[in-house]
Amino acid sequence: MTPLEDTVALGAVPLNEARFAIAAILNRFARVHAYESWLATAQRRALAEATCVGDVLPEPGALTLDDLLPLDTLSG
Repeated sequence: MTPLEDTVALGAVPLNEARFAIAAILNRFARVHAYESWLATAQRRALAEATCVGDVLPEPGALTLDDLLPLDTLSG
């Protein structure tokens, strides 16, 4: 994505112009947090029933698309 203009400090933008962008990013943060919370609970539940070689279980953690396919592998 290419920016349309130079960046400016958020405080320099009138609230009525920035309201949509602020709401959108707060909504995105909330969705990511909800997903990560759900995922951690699902992983703990699965690990409680899992058996692994040598009983060394992996640590639960969030997995992102970057973990699967880092963006730097796409360029070049």
